[in-house]
Order: sequence, then structure tokens, then C-alpha cells
Amino acid sequence: MQVMIAFNPVSGRGIGQREADALSRRLTQAGHQVEALATRPGGGDWFAQALERGRPDAVAVVGGDGTVRSLVHPIAEAGVPLLHVPLGTENLLARGLKMPRAIDAAVLAIEQGRRVKIDLATANQEPMLLMASAGLDGAIVADVAARRRKRITRWIYVRAMLRCLPRWRAPRVCVRVDGKGLVEGVNAWVVVANAPEYGGRFDPAPDAKLDDGLLDVVVLPCRSGWGLTFWAMRARMGRHLRHAAAMTGRGRRVEVEFDSPADIQIDGDVPWGDARQGSLMCEVSRSLRVIVPQDAGGIRAFGQSPAGASTCPARG
Repeated sequence: MQVMIAFNPVSGRGIGQREADALSRRLTQAGHQVEALATRPGGGDWFAQALERGRPDAVAVVGGDGTVRSLVHPIAEAGVPLLHVPLGTENLLARGLKMPRAIDAAVLAIEQGRRVKIDLATANQEPMLLMASAGLDGAIVADVAARRRKRITRWIYVRAMLRCLPRWRAPRVCVRVDGKGLVEGVNAWVVVANAPEYGGRFDPAPDAKLDDGLLDVVVLPCRSGWGLTFWAMRARMGRHLRHAAAMTGRGRRVEVEFDSPADIQIDGDVPWGDARQGSLMCEVSRSLRVIVPQDAGGIRAFGQSPAGASTCPARG
């Protein structure tokens, strides 16, 4: 089997190179052909060329969710199955799909794991695997990105939250799902989710599925960071959607318009352009093949069990 490893050399406190080297050695010892490449800035065009040249049977991405997002479009375009070897802060994709961190388990998944199709969406024409939102979380992500000087830890997010919480104000939003109005002129936190996993295990869209061809939208009315804190506490307990004020929808296309530019985040990152956007448009665009460990069960991100989902055997 030919395996390509793409690694972020600064992920996981700078151990991306070391983990990629260890994975490469184990795969080579197991008789596979391996090519390892460090990620580069400026989009995924360079990786698309590498995939075309190498034509691997699988791609292992060593890094965080942001590393996966930067490479996911050329991977989907090439039709190569993806395994995320998590080294980031939250690692939501790997957590949700039970992708392994241990090197031996990653090798076993590449060799024997199921190749399962999941949905890949776009948010303002950028790749979105997990979720996009406009709210305090978007302001926090923008604050972290603007101040980033070294590796990101959860404590850095806590400090950013403390800075943003007193001054954040919710935008007034209008939300349409597949062209039909859901919300009109309400100050709110809006989350559009392709997967149920969310940072800090707040999980605002716990019923979202990665394989149903649809996006879940959750609208939680509030005016300030303190009002959003109420929703965050309820979400942490899994009780927010029981509240009468919570509004939800589901469809292939979700459009959100703001009364003034708002901070948005996509898969925990600022958009590749400006962090502040006048609108948010999310749409399921295509499918992506991912590698799920053979023994993975009870994955809530699947509408079907991995055994019953759309699968493809490993090659090589």
C-alpha cells in the first residue's frame, strides 16, 4: 500500500515531525511505501500536486483540525481516504470518528480500517468539516489568531474568552434553510453543524450527522456574552435544545445574514479572508472518504453504524 503522510511541524507542541517520522517508520517496517510531507502556507494547491504525483492509497494527516481543513479539498478531489492522527488542541474530527492517536493503532487503521464516506461542506466557499458559527466563539477564535505567537493551549482560549466576554454583542440575524425562512431579525448565536462535536464538549448541535447529506442549524437568542453564557451552561448539560427559545433547522444549504459584520469561525479557525463577515452561507458540497478503525463502534456522528454505512475496502 502507498501511504502519504502530511504533517504540521508545529502541531502538538512541535512534535508533528517526530510523530510523522514514527508513523513513517512503522508503515515502512510493515512493508508499505511511504512519502511524508510537511504542510506549507498558502492553501492546498501544493498538496493537490503531490497527490496527483504520488497517487497514494491513503493519506494520514498528522496535526490538528486546522491542518485537516487546509488539505481536505484536494484529498476529497483525489478520492483518497483520510486518517487524522490528532495533535491539535481539540481534534474534533478524530474524537468524533474515534481515529487513533497511538502510532500502532494508526497503522492498524490504515491497514484494516473501514473506508467510510462522510459529508464535506463549504462555509463562505471555504471547506467545512465540522461546524461554522457566528457568536462569542467567533470573537474568541479571532482574538486568539490575532495574538498568536506560540503554540495554542486551552488556557489561551480561556484568556481570550475573558477578554471578549464583557464586550461581545450578538448580531441580529436572518436565517434561511434550503431557501425557507427559519429566523428573522433576532439577536442570537448561530451554529451551523456538520458534526455533533464541538470544543469544550458544549455540542450545540448534538443531533448532527456526518453522513446524512444535511447540515444542522441551531439559533440561540441572546444579546451579550452573559446571555450566551446561559446557553453555554445549558449546552454543557445537554439541555439547551429543550428550552422554548431555542430554534433548530436542517437542510443542505443554510444562509445567515447579519445586520452588521460579525466574527465567524469555521472548524475552530478564522476564515482565510477577513474574520468579520456580513453573512455566512454553508452548503453540503461533496463526500469525503475517511478511515474508521475496524473496531470503532457507537460513533454518534453517523446516522448509520460504520458497518452499515457506505464503505470501501482498503487497497494494496
